[in-house]
Amino acid sequence: MLKRVLIPTLLFLAMFSGTASGAAPGKHAHSKRWYQEKWCREHGGTVDAVLHDQTRSDCVTDTHAIAFELAQDWAKALGHALYYGMQTGKKPGVVLIIEDEKQDLRYWLRLNTTILHFKLPVETWETSD
Repeated sequence: MLKRVLIPTLLFLAMFSGTASGAAPGKHAHSKRWYQEKWCREHGGTVDAVLHDQTRSDCVTDTHAIAFELAQDWAKALGHALYYGMQTGKKPGVVLIIEDEKQDLRYWLRLNTTILHFKLPVETWETSD
């Protein structure tokens, strides 16, 4: 019962969490794609792997299906990772892009405490310049 309620709720939250992030265009050191390609290549993954339903996972390794997002979009990343994991049969993962360690720590904590609280099978990493 909990899974039937939890997963749709997380997916719903993830769909709308990025719309009010407040991030101004052009204020980032690198694009999300830059971090995605760098991290995925370093971990032997495939960038933008096409899934069975023709959607794309940000990165797929031998063991994980991974979503990348800027720190403030942590909930969006969590929803995407759960979906990618479900579609691939791999463990879901999130790489959170940390641009300002002091400011972005709160998002890292939100992501990881949510995962721990609900005992989600999601692994997390952080990346920065």
